[in-house]
Amino acid sequence: MEKYPYAPLYPRFTTSTPLVNQYKVIIKTQNILNCKANLTFDMSKFPLSLHKKDLIVWRRVSKDSPFEPLLSSYDSEKQILVASVDNLDGEYIFGTSKLPSAPLKPILTFPPNEAKLNTEDSVMFQWTPQGLTKFSKLVISNSVNFIEATEIDSIKTNHFNAGKLPAGDYFWKVQTFNEVGASEWSEVRSFHISEPFIVIVYPDSGAKWIKETDVAIVWKHNIYPAFEITLLKGTTPFMNISDSLYSAFGKYIWNVSNLVQPGNDYKIRITSLKNRKIFAESMPFSITEPNSVEEILNSVVVSPNPCNGKLNLKFNQTQIQKIEVINLYGIKVFDYDLFTTEDSVIELNISHLPNGFYFLVFRSNGQVFKMPLIILKN
Repeated sequence: MEKYPYAPLYPRFTTSTPLVNQYKVIIKTQNILNCKANLTFDMSKFPLSLHKKDLIVWRRVSKDSPFEPLLSSYDSEKQILVASVDNLDGEYIFGTSKLPSAPLKPILTFPPNEAKLNTEDSVMFQWTPQGLTKFSKLVISNSVNFIEATEIDSIKTNHFNAGKLPAGDYFWKVQTFNEVGASEWSEVRSFHISEPFIVIVYPDSGAKWIKETDVAIVWKHNIYPAFEITLLKGTTPFMNISDSLYSAFGKYIWNVSNLVQPGNDYKIRITSLKNRKIFAESMPFSITEPNSVEEILNSVVVSPNPCNGKLNLKFNQTQIQKIEVINLYGIKVFDYDLFTTEDSVIELNISHLPNGFYFLVFRSNGQVFKMPLIILKN
């Protein structure tokens, strides 16, 4: 008899799969032709067993055969498990019978709820069954009440390719089945199908980019998310921003190249790599040189200073992305992310900081500048 601290890999069973503990015992005998016996296992000697309720012994006589349940009895107080056998040889494992039950309602995974799809691509429905499942039923409708619907029965996988669908709003749900019964219906999900499109959200008309700063290019789409992004000057391609970009959410951060000359006739073109006939161009926008530190300092008004911990900050003709407060030791004690418009006022509460001398640090378009600040509370 040999005891191992692990269970066999990929076992097969003559019954539904039990919850198996991580041990196995192998018994090999010699010169015993017939035997009827009760095998007794002290389960306290198997301390890592996770499943301890209604334990049963399973045995297989060879690696090619499935495990069969043995007539077993278990005393949970004494932790004694007894199995009746008519042959000692074999591989033994211990576990709890998992009673069959109907599956739980499935989880829908694709298309995402309220997805935007297009008429040129096939629609692949995908879901995740919960519990033992033999087959599934998929229902698709143009009505949230499923008054008129298409039903696809006896799907033996967890996905279904519906092919290309016409433009419109769609609703779908899934139910799964096994020998015991049916699950509840999944949650209802929806998606919208239209002609393929790309719409650039930013830059918009009047946007101002500053060289050597990070900008976000943002767009909406309903196509396979592989794109090329090009900077145009007028109608002429000036620079490839990205030759090959995968972006399901339609966003790309670009550091405006120092090679770009200032001008107010720039555009962004976004092109589908799957079908280059699908593209979009932004409205014209401008690219300028960075402001000098002196110009930025003159455009920021801090009051009062000294302060009691509450500040008013006014920004004139400048954009600030981040404000920090550092102490005399150079340690950052406060930061605040923002994106101001060119003329704006914000209130800053730093009253949790003790009295003392500090520096306000402003980060604007790739530049950093400091301004002294005194906190003096009564």
